Amino acid sequence: MIFDSKNKDSVLKITSYLIISVGIFLRLAQYFSNKSLWRDEAMLALNIMEKSFIDLLKPLDYSQYAPPGFLIIEKLIISILGQSEFSFRLFPLICGIASLFLFYKLIKKCLSPLAVPVALVLFSVLLCLNYYSSEAKQYSSDLLFTLLFILVAIDLKEKSTIFYFIIYALAGALVIWFSHVSVFVLPGVGLSIFVLSLIKKERIKSILILAACFLWIVSFLVFYFFSVSHIVKIPGLIDYWSNYYIPFPLHSTADFLKYKNIIKEFFRFTSLNSIAGICFLTGLVYFFQKKKGVFFILAMPAFITLIASVFHKYPIFERFVLFLIPATICFIAEGAEWIRAKTWNRFPLAGIIIIILLLYKPVNFTRINFTHPLTQEETKPVFKYIKEHLKNGDVIYVSDPLQFSFKYYAKNYNFCSDYSIKQDREKVEEAKCSEFNHRLFLGAAENLSTRELEKIPKNKRVWFIFSEKLSDNRADKAVTLNYLDKVGVKTGSFLRQGIVAYLYDLDMRSNH
Repeated sequence: MIFDSKNKDSVLKITSYLIISVGIFLRLAQYFSNKSLWRDEAMLALNIMEKSFIDLLKPLDYSQYAPPGFLIIEKLIISILGQSEFSFRLFPLICGIASLFLFYKLIKKCLSPLAVPVALVLFSVLLCLNYYSSEAKQYSSDLLFTLLFILVAIDLKEKSTIFYFIIYALAGALVIWFSHVSVFVLPGVGLSIFVLSLIKKERIKSILILAACFLWIVSFLVFYFFSVSHIVKIPGLIDYWSNYYIPFPLHSTADFLKYKNIIKEFFRFTSLNSIAGICFLTGLVYFFQKKKGVFFILAMPAFITLIASVFHKYPIFERFVLFLIPATICFIAEGAEWIRAKTWNRFPLAGIIIIILLLYKPVNFTRINFTHPLTQEETKPVFKYIKEHLKNGDVIYVSDPLQFSFKYYAKNYNFCSDYSIKQDREKVEEAKCSEFNHRLFLGAAENLSTRELEKIPKNKRVWFIFSEKLSDNRADKAVTLNYLDKVGVKTGSFLRQGIVAYLYDLDMRSNH
């Protein structure tokens, strides 16, 4: 051995903190890139801006849903620091950075020493974790609370003091109001500890867990009444996510392909590869054989989430399963280390190559993202361009998906924002802009017709702003541009990530 045990521990500790430092740096870099609020963020931000603290406990507008605790924290922050993108993303950033330290504490408890740096590299550099640490949504805090309760559950495996259980029960009852996914995490870890205590014949621990679960159920019922019951009533919500529910039982090839696509999407989202899949399965087997207690604590939240998906209650889609990534990484890292250890004597390079291949894609994706930070709809440069070139009497047409971002940024660019947002706007409508030097028209939600487009004035200068992100908007954009090219002449355009603006002269042809 090159190092004795003490030196090896010191090297691993120093290495771990260096990796954590990289993770913090990457999260800060994404945060300070100050990307534009995109549609989903803007919809939630408008709710937080427009509603009182009390109203945030009620159903949100624009088909949005977020835990009341998260909304209250966001409202407090913007009340103190203002309504900038930095303010809205501050709490997710804090949660993202805190998650690095909680994850490190978790993997020290449940992984082999040499698996720790592998797991930590993945957690620090995964693009999805960096990105959602700077998105004004609740997914980063979901991750933090999941890590917190998995950690507490692992401690409860060994501890059984009444005081510790009381704190656990009260914290769980509170967290339900801060994280929707706690309804999967708390039953998962609670059931795991309960079963383990029954196996070990620890009656007191079993009773304490049941008492904690009772308190969680009471808290959840109140929470459901205030915050969740309206979500299931949102029109079209279940159908919208139909491709991301787990099909069971399998009735056709299409059902099998849906399984395949869901798994494929998860690996694409996490920027992992097939090597990660092999390591994951290996890690599952290893944990089940060697560390059953930890296995169930890590795996049960995912199992309950999958059951919810089977019953069409929760889609297995990208950001919605961000909270399952820590457990996934634990299985992957332990599997990779097991393969390395088993092949070390005869094929020492084999395990090292597997680990390099495992880490290459996530590290490379993050390297690219560092120079070109990930963004969805980069609206600010487009709005700035229009402001700088706007003339008296100009008309601005905002397509339906962009009405949220436009309203959020309107005051920054001296645009008209005196309009109510309608998600199912059936007709092109004009906003009240008498105090501004331009007129504003808002696009219909879908099935845009030529008849509706004819409401737009045949002015010399008309700006049309479209989202490039949503497929239904691309269809409406095609209809609109086809009409515009017949009745006018395009005199300019400006394109950025996920958004494009066109300037048309609609007066030129109307005069001929």
